[in-house]
Amino acid sequence: MCIRDRYQRRVRGLKNIDACPYFLVWMRYTLFLVLYPLGVASEMGLMYVSLPHIKQTGLWSIRMPNAANMSFDLYTIIILELIIWVPGLYTMYTYMLAQRKKVLAPASQVEGRKKVD
Repeated sequence: MCIRDRYQRRVRGLKNIDACPYFLVWMRYTLFLVLYPLGVASEMGLMYVSLPHIKQTGLWSIRMPNAANMSFDLYTIIILELIIWVPGLYTMYTYMLAQRKKVLAPASQVEGRKKVD
């Protein structure tokens, strides 16, 4: 994420003053091809590895009965998050591929788009 953020911030800043070189735009829309799945796999792996510890200790979980009359189970939330990551990864990845195609296409192919030099 650190590498991606460095380029993304530079690109956004330079775009604001219309001085963004094509190389940085290309990097922003190409680095995600490797970095996004790598980041998702890392987060999913860390969540999966933490599940036994969270289940054993009840970390950040609230059991009933209590004064607020509610419960919260972090273990269940993380399992749901792991399930949601799969379709979420596909959705975000295909969206970014479409954005990449749109941004990196030659200006003549995209009507109404200003060419980024």
